[in-house]
Amino acid sequence: MVDAPTWTQDPRLQNRRRVSDLVALNDALKAYHARHGAYPRAEGLQGQVERGAAWIPGLAPDFIKELPRDPAQSDDPSAPRYVYASNGVDYKLLAHGVALAGGTNVEVLGVRIDNTRNPTVDKASFGFWTEGFTSV
Repeated sequence: MVDAPTWTQDPRLQNRRRVSDLVALNDALKAYHARHGAYPRAEGLQGQVERGAAWIPGLAPDFIKELPRDPAQSDDPSAPRYVYASNGVDYKLLAHGVALAGGTNVEVLGVRIDNTRNPTVDKASFGFWTEGFTSV
């Protein structure tokens, strides 16, 4: 049996990967908005588990090669995962249900911890959102 890559075993490295993925997704959302005058619509904060590979409708492959999947690689809705919601005007994009192990600083490059989800060290959400979706 082959050992998993180091980043899949280290929560700090997973969070660095999450930040990188979220920044790339946020850049793609901005490009989509610049072209279409709106964000891709998607009801409820959901991700790949609920929506499949196109969990942000219309974003890939024109604005990002493919939509990334959370490093936890789980199909369990209670596991860490990326989620997105938008009404076209506002949006929220999160790495949801993740541990902030080892004091990982995820608030870099514009990423923010979502305080509406009562974050703890063991279970927090962080990402990007517009003012109108702060409390979503």
